[in-house]
Amino acid sequence: MSLIRNKLLFHFNINVMKMFARNISVSSVNRLKQIQYQEREDTITVEAVKVTSDRKDKLIHKTDTHKDCCPLCRLNLRRLDYTDVLILKQFVESSGKVMPQSITGLCSRMHNRVIQLVKKAQTCQLLPRPHDYQSYGPWDQLNTYYEWPRRRRDQPMEIIEPKYWASDYQQNKL
Repeated sequence: MSLIRNKLLFHFNINVMKMFARNISVSSVNRLKQIQYQEREDTITVEAVKVTSDRKDKLIHKTDTHKDCCPLCRLNLRRLDYTDVLILKQFVESSGKVMPQSITGLCSRMHNRVIQLVKKAQTCQLLPRPHDYQSYGPWDQLNTYYEWPRRRRDQPMEIIEPKYWASDYQQNKL
């Protein structure tokens, strides 16, 4: 009985998380408000009224064809890179860990891609690392650059013909 109840609570929690899933945006949100004063007899009322954005026509609306898409696929951000930190940090908690897929609402392919890109960005120190990160040496503080596609010069032994290899390399290989 308790197993069924726990399973129902688990499904309920996932549905609640999906309801409160954050909206992912490519740009910052405009939270501009205008202050209005009203004087009536012996009372002064101060109100903050939302100001409509001048970029409202540039917003991306959710259409029927895109209703089941994840936010990154809907915005056609499939070529996301580890240097796009403004987008990636929306998926990272304050502790430096990636948010679970149930909260972000990403498809599994894009969620795995975001995890991979966040790790690269944290290695390059473009995003803050988790608090429990263990440094494996002083070289962790040095700059890291990822080049894509990988250049052939990164694998020199595939380019250099075996007859030009050093003799000690051939002995170690055998």
